[in-house]
Amino acid sequence: MRAGLLAALTALLLTFAAAPEVSAKSLDEATWIEVVSTNFRIRSILSKRKTVDLAHHLELMRSVVPSLTNIERTSAAVPTTIYAVRAKDFRTLGIDQDFVGMFMPGIRNNTILIRETVGMEETSIIMHEYVHYLVRTHGGFNYPRWYDEGIAEYFAHSEIRGDNFHIGKGSDAAGYILTNIDWLDGEYFVGSDAYGGALFYSEAWLLVHFLQHAENAPVSLADGITQYASLVASGIDDVESFETAFGLDADGLYGWLNPYLVKRCCKYLSVPTAEILPDFSPSIRTISRSEAALGLGQLAVRVEKFDLAAAYFTTALSNPRTRPRAMSDSAMVAIANSDFALAEKKLADAVALDALDPYVHLNVANYWIGRANTTEDASLRDEYAEHAKAGVVKAYRLDNSIPEVFVAAGQAYLIQGRDYQRAISMLEEAAAMLPSDLQLRMLLAEAYAKADRDDEAIAHANSVIAWSHQETPLTEEAAGLIARIETRKSATSPESEQD
Repeated sequence: MRAGLLAALTALLLTFAAAPEVSAKSLDEATWIEVVSTNFRIRSILSKRKTVDLAHHLELMRSVVPSLTNIERTSAAVPTTIYAVRAKDFRTLGIDQDFVGMFMPGIRNNTILIRETVGMEETSIIMHEYVHYLVRTHGGFNYPRWYDEGIAEYFAHSEIRGDNFHIGKGSDAAGYILTNIDWLDGEYFVGSDAYGGALFYSEAWLLVHFLQHAENAPVSLADGITQYASLVASGIDDVESFETAFGLDADGLYGWLNPYLVKRCCKYLSVPTAEILPDFSPSIRTISRSEAALGLGQLAVRVEKFDLAAAYFTTALSNPRTRPRAMSDSAMVAIANSDFALAEKKLADAVALDALDPYVHLNVANYWIGRANTTEDASLRDEYAEHAKAGVVKAYRLDNSIPEVFVAAGQAYLIQGRDYQRAISMLEEAAAMLPSDLQLRMLLAEAYAKADRDDEAIAHANSVIAWSHQETPLTEEAAGLIARIETRKSATSPESEQD
């Protein structure tokens, strides 16, 4: 993403403007190392020091966030894989070199792509998005936007200095606010309609910083946000809930924040890294070309560079260890090219190569879901959904901890349209594991709507809109669903019947 543009990349497949592919040497031919820590797997062509430092920083932040927020756990339902490359390698992947990185959460795994910069300072953008993921996944509440963005910015500018981890250091936000006379309206700022922009992000960071550090803050950030959540849940509006929970008048925020910014800002926490993370000892190894190619193929699929993905998968097919998954994942390329016959053959070959890989069976299920969604024939849709459920059952028996197992099952039941409650139960199971995934929340919203559970449908659709940094096809879909429900409810209301 461009520096300063904090855009969450939540789609499973994202399209970027294509850039010329200029590389005399394929990226999978580079020397790749893999650094594996407790919660992260980093595949990198950068130096060992930079790669280990990145893993260390991420693990430190993951450990610190719960202690300064009200999230209860930091376990992840899906693995997180990070690809660390050079700036020029972004061109190979068809990504604008002005982007410094991307965080792509998903129902199978989280993927982070980051390029080398001087001192790796721009990792703050990746940290910002990862904090969103942590807080939304484990906080159990749809946070107000000022908190959502402010807490992400607060942690994003953490840094390792010697043997200490510095948290809450002043970002560019302080200087930005000081050079802008116009402050946002207080009630708008803490309300549910507040939206992004440089000034909003800066003031959100400042309010979070004030509540974390100011001696004269009426209440701590963690205590205030807990009470706020309780008040909102009881039906009190955003502004009144804010004022009650934090002891601050929304219209009077300027009077609290400006003096803090000018005179006393900005303290930060400095904690010994050994105190936060005493047992950081990642494993480090050089990976084979076929392993690198398999990972790069999966990454290329996520950014919709399907021809490039096919080339990487071809390399991965040459090694017996990576062949089953490469065969299975290359079927996704065939599906993208609408070659369903080839995709079906590749999936059959993949199952023959490794029938004990749950992800191979999930790809089979996803293939049939895709087929069902491309036909208007009701009987065929039903038949394809049954094939999908068979793949889901096989995956479930091999590993029932994968959220995608329940997502695929829910999609199959939705396609058949006979048992919406069963579809909802499957999707709710997945959402309990991955409550922050927007695609999944949208699927649930649609399932609730089909089951005439309108309030829940609207709540989930609204969360898709609230958690998006900007308007996207998914937010448009969510807004459209809300509009359809409200139109239908209006048409069937007693008032409309009298008219």
